[in-house]
Amino acid sequence: MLAHQDVVLAIKLTLNREPKGDEEISRLAKSGSLKALRIALLEILQRESPVLGESDLYKTYRAPLFLLSPPMHDIPWRLSPPNLTDPVTQLCTYGQVISDEYANICAELQVKPRPHRKQWEFVWIIATLRKAGMLSPGRRLLGFGCGQEMLPAYFASHGAVVLATDAPPEIVAPGWTKTKQYSESIDPLFKPGLIKRDIFDQLVSFRHADMNNLPDDVPSFDACWSACALEHLGSLRHGMDFIRNSLKCLNAGGIAVHTTEFNLSSNEETFENSRLSIYRMKDIVLLLNELREEGHEVWPLNLHPGDQMLDEVIDLPPRSPIHLKLLLKNKFVTTSIGIVVRKKVN
Repeated sequence: MLAHQDVVLAIKLTLNREPKGDEEISRLAKSGSLKALRIALLEILQRESPVLGESDLYKTYRAPLFLLSPPMHDIPWRLSPPNLTDPVTQLCTYGQVISDEYANICAELQVKPRPHRKQWEFVWIIATLRKAGMLSPGRRLLGFGCGQEMLPAYFASHGAVVLATDAPPEIVAPGWTKTKQYSESIDPLFKPGLIKRDIFDQLVSFRHADMNNLPDDVPSFDACWSACALEHLGSLRHGMDFIRNSLKCLNAGGIAVHTTEFNLSSNEETFENSRLSIYRMKDIVLLLNELREEGHEVWPLNLHPGDQMLDEVIDLPPRSPIHLKLLLKNKFVTTSIGIVVRKKVN
């Protein structure tokens, strides 16, 4: 017999709803094992969801075989469950979320770990910059599209000098300001739980920067980052060009880390318009190969999609506060990907 609280949590995570009374909890508790519970819940998920039932999405998604093939271009590649002790260019997975490294970084951020791809993006960025030796006093870090993130305050708490940027007000869509994903000044970036105000003011500055037209007067930095911003720049190519242009803001050997939307459904068909672009494996491979040919160091590409129970759950509207994969535009299963590039030395 499975524990009551374990069954309740599994229902919430998998089905995105509360249990339908004690009878449902008791029935599922009799599954006997977590594996059997997982199978039972996924059967309920497919039966209850009109999207999954009508389009057979779940069966289609379960085998994204194109992810298993090495890229055609000669770029570093691996296929193993990604982790945060040795982060590379990789997908968001549940195995990372339940790791000690994830818990430790969340504790430093003073937030509770939760299976959500947006939180994973911030944790992955921190883990990657830490691996690159960028979280130490005197390092100069540049953030793009920072909104009201905790990262500038967190990096400054480690002694880094930070320039946080966000888009000029005249090009910002109204929806961004309403959802607190945009900042017009430095004040929303101050997080009193992470750093004292006087130290924050010494180390963190703010300015507007159009990610499609980066200013020429941005000084050289040791590293730069952005969290799920580049897919909103107008097209797939716009986002790819931004990553390339962000390297121009770095010193030789500097590190660029960026996260964006990744298409788990297809390596051919995708969604692209002026407000959102969903990147396919072929787009990421093309970008990394272009950067490699320009002399930059691209970290290995790992597209392992995860092998835990929650890695198989696709969040559907209305959105759950817990999800790693979700359905966009009623067609594409997506998650987040983190991309790492080291600027060429010469």
